[in-house]
Amino acid sequence: MTPLGISSMLDAPIRLKGQTVGVVCLEHVGDSRYWTPEDQNFARS
Repeated sequence: MTPLGISSMLDAPIRLKGQTVGVVCLEHVGDSRYWTPEDQNFARS
C-alpha cells in the first residue's frame, strides 16, 4: 500500500445469512492512524 500512500486500513466483513459476501475497506493516507472503537463500529454498521 505504500506506493499509494496508504498507512492504515480497517476492513469489515459484509455478512448475509451467515456468509461473507463482501468487505468494506477504509483506508487512511498520511501518518499511521489508530482506529477507535467508534470507527470500528461505523465500519460494521
